[in-house]
Amino acid sequence: MLALALLSLTLVCSCGATRADRPQETLTRVFSRWTVKATREDDFISSWGATMRQNLSTTKDFRGAFLLRNQNDRTRFLAVELWTNSDSWNAFRTRSSASPVQSLVSSHSSEPLDQIYDRLETSEWKRRLIRIYGLRVDEKNRNAFIDTWLKVNVAIGQKIEGARGGILLNDPRDRSMFYEVVRWDSFDAWKRFIASPAADPEAFQKIFSMMSVISTESFDEIDFVGR
Repeated sequence: MLALALLSLTLVCSCGATRADRPQETLTRVFSRWTVKATREDDFISSWGATMRQNLSTTKDFRGAFLLRNQNDRTRFLAVELWTNSDSWNAFRTRSSASPVQSLVSSHSSEPLDQIYDRLETSEWKRRLIRIYGLRVDEKNRNAFIDTWLKVNVAIGQKIEGARGGILLNDPRDRSMFYEVVRWDSFDAWKRFIASPAADPEAFQKIFSMMSVISTESFDEIDFVGR
């Protein structure tokens, strides 16, 4: 949500279903980006779901994943996987056989990211809106940025209808690069948030002064696999 107001820009909810503030343990989120061959989108969605559910039953360090579809290019998908750590993910990649989904795609890339906070609400997994922002933060502002991000997200969860939580991630290869994954009931709920006064004006102003928005993407939720 960080940059949501700034740009009309992975989820916050203060209700009982929301997970406790993290971090409680070191976890890795992996962004897997797929470009699917035209007309094979439905096959890809089905195959991805079957593969992830098999992984969940056979790989203890795999915690789950959700599949998103780009709103502007319907052949582009993003899977956000959750692993106990990056070593577990790398070990799985090297010993696993080729995934059946590979025959359905024209390109695929994966990027492991450190999870800083997880306030994602997944008790009700419906076809909601997901916004993902790439954010650049100067090293000297790193700790203040993380603390303020949490404060902003808590305020949004308490005051803004339709907010469903957020995840803050950090690139281990470039500590100045953060990603925010945010979840909304609908596109209309997000637009109402953009048009409304800031939930915590002081915190919003502070966080905007510490970051630059590098990228923004909008996705539809497609599937969720989790323990």
